[in-house]
Amino acid sequence: MRRTAPPVSLAPEQANELRRTVRASTLSASSVTRCRIIRLASSGETNQAIADALKIPEQTVSKWRRRFVKLGMAALQDSRRSGRPMRLSTDSINKVLTEVTKPPASRTQWSLRSMARHA
Repeated sequence: MRRTAPPVSLAPEQANELRRTVRASTLSASSVTRCRIIRLASSGETNQAIADALKIPEQTVSKWRRRFVKLGMAALQDSRRSGRPMRLSTDSINKVLTEVTKPPASRTQWSLRSMARHA
C-alpha cells in the first residue's frame, strides 16, 4: 500500500525565494533540484510526476518533500557531515591563503618548504 505524499503549501516569500534559487547560476545543482522538487510539489504534483519530470528517483522526491514539510526552508540546506575533525583552525588556513598571494621579496613565488617555514 502506497503512502500519500504530504501536501506542500508555500508562503509568498518562500515561493519567491525558491524562484530566485532556481534561477541562480552560482548554486549547486543539488540545491536547485531540491527547490524544483518543492515548487512542483506545491503545485499539487505527485511524487512520481515530479520524479519523471526531473529525471530523478521517486525516493529523492519523497525525502525532500517530507523534510520541507517538517522543517521548512531550512531543510533544503546541506546538513553537516560526519568525518575527521579539522587539524588546522580557520584562522590559520585564512592566514596561509592570504600570505601565499604575496610572494617573498627575493622570489617570484613561494616554494612549499619556504611557505611552511614562514607559516
